[in-house]
Amino acid sequence: MLSSKTKDAAEEKTLNDPRWQQVLARDTQADGQFYYSVKTTGVYCHPSCGARPA
Repeated sequence: MLSSKTKDAAEEKTLNDPRWQQVLARDTQADGQFYYSVKTTGVYCHPSCGARPA
């Protein structure tokens, strides 16, 4: 189990990652550059995916 401090640092790192901003914007130009997934559901998506962000 991650400590609260470690979990907060990981969350901040994700929120500040430019790829996450591309996911939130559903940027079609980022498709093919990376994929993202939700660990708890096992769902994988490309940045322009219409699925609700985790």
